[in-house]
Amino acid sequence: MSVELLEFKAPSEKTLTHGFHPGFTAKVHRAIDQVRDYGRYLSDQTNVQAVLQALGYLPDNSKLAVLIGRSPKNEADKEVWTQRQSELNVKVVTYDEILETRANQLRDPYGRGPYKLRYGTPMHPLDE
Repeated sequence: MSVELLEFKAPSEKTLTHGFHPGFTAKVHRAIDQVRDYGRYLSDQTNVQAVLQALGYLPDNSKLAVLIGRSPKNEADKEVWTQRQSELNVKVVTYDEILETRANQLRDPYGRGPYKLRYGTPMHPLDE
């Protein structure tokens, strides 16, 4: 069994620095450290009873993510984002990614999103 840990930060937070060594901002790094701390807490043997009481099980592993800020707009920033993300064991997700995923689910003509319209769709036509 695993547990997914997601740290939420504001959509207005800046995510990238610019200059000679571009990368994630200090706020992004703090959020990453915070979610890593949660993951370490869950795997620390001294916290077994507290984790069992809170979750009802001991997770085998943790998936770590941070939701923060907006997606990069220009190609240079997108490259920096991709490079820095590849160096982490924590997924950094932007609010734009969440909105885009949700919009794509709503546009799906077969209603395969999280909210399924079962009747009146091509996959589930209304019987008369």
